[in-house]
This record gives sequence, C-alpha cells and structure tokens, in this order.
Amino acid sequence: MKRILSVIILCALVLSTLSSCGGSDTTAAVKAFDKSVVSEKPTEKTVAQNSKYTLEFDSETCGVTLTDRQSGRVWGTSPPDTGKVRLDKWGDPITRHPRVSSVLSVEYVSAETGNTESVISKTGAVKDGRIVCRTLENGIRIEYYFDSPGFMIPVDYILREDSLLATINPADIEESENVITSISLTPFFCAAENDEKDGWLLVPSGSGALIYPKTLSQQGTNYSAQVYGDDASIELWDMPSSDKAVRLPVYGAKTGDTAVFAVIEGGAESAAVNVTSGSDALGYSAVYASFILRGYTNNIADLMPGERVKNVIYADNKITTPLSVAFYPLTGENADYSGMAALYRSLLEKSDGLGKAEKESPLNLNIIGGASVSKSFLGIPYKSLFAATDTSDAEEIIRKLTDDGLSPTVRLTGFGEDGINTGSLAGGFKISSKLGGAGGVKKLLEYCDRQGISAFVDFDIIKFKSGSCGFSAMFDSALCASRKIAYIYDFDIAARGRDESTRARLLARGRLVKAGEMLLKKTSSANIEGYSFSTLSNIAYSDYSDRESAAAYSKAGMAEDVKKVLSAFAGRGKKIAVSDANAYAAAHADIITEAPTSSSAEDIFDTDIPFYQMVFKGRVPIASESVNLAANPEKRLLKSVESGCGLTYTVIAKYDKSLLDIRTKDFYNSLFDNIYPIIKANAERIGEYYGKISGAEINGHTVVNENLRCTRFDNGVTVYVNFGDKDEQTPLGTVGAMDFLIGGDGNAKK
Repeated sequence: MKRILSVIILCALVLSTLSSCGGSDTTAAVKAFDKSVVSEKPTEKTVAQNSKYTLEFDSETCGVTLTDRQSGRVWGTSPPDTGKVRLDKWGDPITRHPRVSSVLSVEYVSAETGNTESVISKTGAVKDGRIVCRTLENGIRIEYYFDSPGFMIPVDYILREDSLLATINPADIEESENVITSISLTPFFCAAENDEKDGWLLVPSGSGALIYPKTLSQQGTNYSAQVYGDDASIELWDMPSSDKAVRLPVYGAKTGDTAVFAVIEGGAESAAVNVTSGSDALGYSAVYASFILRGYTNNIADLMPGERVKNVIYADNKITTPLSVAFYPLTGENADYSGMAALYRSLLEKSDGLGKAEKESPLNLNIIGGASVSKSFLGIPYKSLFAATDTSDAEEIIRKLTDDGLSPTVRLTGFGEDGINTGSLAGGFKISSKLGGAGGVKKLLEYCDRQGISAFVDFDIIKFKSGSCGFSAMFDSALCASRKIAYIYDFDIAARGRDESTRARLLARGRLVKAGEMLLKKTSSANIEGYSFSTLSNIAYSDYSDRESAAAYSKAGMAEDVKKVLSAFAGRGKKIAVSDANAYAAAHADIITEAPTSSSAEDIFDTDIPFYQMVFKGRVPIASESVNLAANPEKRLLKSVESGCGLTYTVIAKYDKSLLDIRTKDFYNSLFDNIYPIIKANAERIGEYYGKISGAEINGHTVVNENLRCTRFDNGVTVYVNFGDKDEQTPLGTVGAMDFLIGGDGNAKK
C-alpha cells in the first residue's frame, strides 16, 4: 500500500510539472507548429555583403559562413572544413559529427514522457525536418522546422560592419504539445580543433579562464554556468559548486592567428555559457551560449518519512526578450584575449557610457559594523546586535592609517539594524543606534571628506526576512517558478547543505526602484554621498509574481532594473560602489569592490587570466577581494598586482567569541589591531607600483609559463608576477619566488 501510494503521488507530481508548461494563464497565444510549410532555400549563395565581409548560406549545415573579403579567412556557424582527414583507430576516415554541423541544440519537455529530451538541427531539421529561408535587409532568416518533436525556431543572421548578429525572437517560435525549455545558439561558432597548438577557449568565469583544446576522451568534458550567476529564485538544497560566477556576457575562441569574440547582446540574463571540450568523437572544443527559454525551479516532495521525490517545475510562459549573440572576427595581433578585452571595453563605452577612472586607491577598507549574535537570559535564547565596529571605532581605524600617510577608500558594511545579517529590508533603511546612528555616520563621513577619502555605506535591498518602511514580507516577495515565495540561503561549508536559519526572501522585482527611492529618503539625515550595493550588483533572479507578463521570468530584465536603481542615485549626485559586480552594474559604478581575482577553478580550466580587470581597469576604480580573508593572502596580493587591483582588507575593531556562530568569513582574521602591521607593510610594498598604474588600462597580458605572468599597461608600465617557489628570469631581470618585478616609469604616451 505504501509503495502504491508513493507511485500515485509521484504521478500527480509529474502531471503538475507538465501542466506548468503552457498552462491557461499564458501571456500570449503560442504559435502553433505549421506542418504544411514547404522547404525553401536561397538560390544565391551570397545573402549579404559589405566592405569587409561576405555572408553566405551554407547548404550543408543550413547555417551561414562569414568571409573576410581581403584575406579570404572564413568563420561560420560550423567550423570551416580545412580538408584535413581524421582517421579512427582502424585507419578509416571519420565523418564530421552532426553536432559540429548543427546551428541549434534544443532541449524540450516531452508531452508523452514528461522527460527533458534534446535534438540538434543537423538531424532534427536539416535531415528529418524542413528549412525555410527568407531574405532580410543585410541578412537572412532561416526557419528550422523540427518535424518529429514539432516545433520551429527562426534565426535571423544580420551582417553588420564589424560583426555578425544571430537573433532568435521567442515570439516567433512555433510549438506543438512539446514545449521548449532551452536553446543553444550556434554552439560551434567559437570552436578550436582539438590539439590545436595555438588555440584556446575563453570562459568569463570569475576573473576569466582559458581552456586549451586538447583531446581528453571519446566523450570529453563539459562546463555550464549561468550568465550573471545562478538564478537566485531557484530553490537549492545543496551548496553551489563554485562561488565564482560568470559576470560578463562574453566568450571567445582562438585558432592560430584568427579568433572569434562573442557578446551576448540580447537576453544575457537568461543565458548560460557552456563548453564542450576534448571530445575525440567531435574533434573540436567549443564555447557557446544557451538561452533558458522557460525559467524553472526545483521541487522536492516528501512522500513518506525518508522518501523524497525531486522534480523540476517550469514556468507557464516562455520569455519574450529577443535572444541574440554578436560574433566579432579578429585577426593578427587583435586575435587574443587582450584584443577581446579592448573590444568589449569599447562596446561598453558606446552602450553604457563607460568612462575613465578619475581616482584609484591602492588601499581599500571594508569595515564591518555589527552582527546579530545569540545570547541567553535565564536560559531563554535571544538575538542581540554585537557592535564589532561603531562609527567612532571606524574613524579611529581610518585616522591611524591616514596618520601613516595612507588614504584608503572606505566601505561601511553591516551598519543597519541587523548588522551584517539579513533581517529587515535595507537594514531598516537606517543606521543602527548601537553602531552610531545617523549622527555618527554623518560625523564619520565628514571626517573622510576632510581627508579626501571616498566613503560608501552598504545597503542590501535584495534580501530580507522582514519588511520595513512600507515593504511587506507577505506581499512584496518575489515568487519562484512554482509561484511560491522565492527563498535564498547561506550554505554550510562543511556539510554543503543549506542553513535554514539564514533563509531570506527576495524583494519583488517590481519593487526594486521603490526600495532605492525609499533608501535615499530615509537616509538623507546622514548626509551619505556614497552608497554601496553589494547584493544588488551581483544577485540576479527571476520573479514569477506577474501571471500576465514574462518580463521578469528567467532573470529577464534584471540589468535594466538595476540600471534604473543606480541611475536614480547617480541622478541625485551620489557615488556608487558595487561588489563582485555583473557587467551591467560595474559599467555604471564609481568603484568596483571585491573584483574576482580568480576563476571558479573547475577541472576543465587550464589557466586563469585577469580578463575582468582587463575590461574595467582604468575605466572604473577597481579593488580586489579581501586579502586577509583569503586562504592564501600572499597569492591574492600577487593576483591583485597582476590585475592592477587595489588591495582590500576587511576589518573590525572588536571581537567576541559569539561571532564564531556567524556563518560568514568576514570575522576571520579581521581584527584591525592584529592585522594593521600587515596592512601597512603591504600598502607600502605596492605603493610605488600603484602610483605608476593609476588610471592606466591593461593593454596586454601573457601567461609566460605555469608560474609566471606578464601584465602590460597602456602607459608603458610592465609587471612580471611569479606565483612559483623558484626565481624566474624575465626581460626586466630576475623576479623572486612569490614576488613581482616592475618595469617602466608610467610616463609613456597612451
């Protein structure tokens, strides 16, 4: 009976999952799959042409190729056929794998089985379906009809002066009873042949990483990470595998003296960067974008004690944002990740007004105010705010450094009602009286201003446990795809499970701008000129509260929501600090703090590079992750030197053993009096170097060998950084183990 009941409940769960795909409350009628349209391909191979490139239809793959008119070099939705014959272990020729010749890879939920299945365009549309081509201005629309699963996906290929833009408009997709969950667009455009000696894949994980296309096995290995971090509305039970997210919507590949740089221009919030590497069956390693068409969340049901069923619940409606990737061919000296960083920097300058850094500080302080700790009275437990650093303590810390000739940029974190813990929204929109109150912060900020120190006060307007100032925990919480309240958790590092005591809600996406306006109003008495947003800048999430609109589904529109909040503060003349920031926040900030200095260190990665810093250094003041909180502080210091980041230290004035119960690393090795000599010594150690590179951009970076890195700045400064335990020889001389060597005076013309 118990087993039968479990099966019945399981079936009900499956049915509820299927019904969540295309329910009755759709935002717009789904286009029905047309079974009668006849295939139609272009009569002319050339579909568009400009002064640089020729765009042609590829009849073999039903994709496109892009040819440089001057050099004859070819790029395409599938790697160009070099004529090289691959042989298997018996000496027979190996035909190209259909995945390599596919423009699309699609995942969908089968109405028959309820399972997620996949299909590729080479077999599902070109071979067993239909292809319809329509002429566009400067391009072509190719409609891929997958007859067996019953859906059609149109892709527009538009030739631009310097790039090719591939776009899918979800509104034009046709579906039958099987509904699409995700689409991978041109998965082998950015590809390198396995064992190519001068080739790599660029993955923007954390600071950035390279993958060398070496043959690993028949199947190879894979990687996937959502752009702008995992959707925080998705319910999780296990700790994420990495704390380094993809912060930039880009990727790329190099082969010989040519490369392709891809920028996700439309639907980046709903995208993931994927890699397939080292597969002998495919013969190529590739990095590509996939788009989550229907957002989802995980669901676990307790059937019986000890028996659980986990399933996935998809959103009723697919997103409506056009999904697009721009592909930029690069040749010669630009065919490198330095050229890619320069290109993306110029694109941000045009699209987001990315400016120039006015002032860069070699030293940055993150001062922690308080924390909610456990106390007891007559055996009755209660929570109390422990003042680790009040405003007078903070002033003394800053004064001690300024007396030594150091002028740090300051960020005040956890000075609200609940300290560093998540409690009421935005810390109650005020400064805790235990930490100095509005008056104390005002006095502290006035001191900083007199000293010429930039100071920012951090507020969390994303996560909250209880409402405040007109915001309700009941009515102003975001909903996940199952239309339950979306909760976010901290995770136990040892057990990797979530800590239920940290459970917090996500603010409804439609209330973010209002929360920013309220923050400005309620903190006006403190005369705050610099605001820090350490969560708004790096947490992206969906909200399924609105049944009539998919505008916030699958993280869609998150960038625009954040930009609206930041622009409201900038419009009032306020300075903005962001932390470990996604591109859309970093480009609109006055300083980037806690910038990632490494990748997620996945096994698939071969080496880290400071690509994030190569984009923003010299344009936005940029500071490293906290040196004193690192497992290896000396390595993080060298990473900061390599990437041109200012050093950051997280500090407190007072410590109490009750802080051991706080599940955060902020109180580890952070007592200022203990680490002050180290801060001073390291600031003096790198002071000359940072003086030379202040305001300079990185225009070159080289991985010399396993331990040695070289970074070049546009003002003529070069630095070699040695991460090894032995001396290394460089053109500038010998650089010692775990040390760096500087060349150039910084006076070269940019």
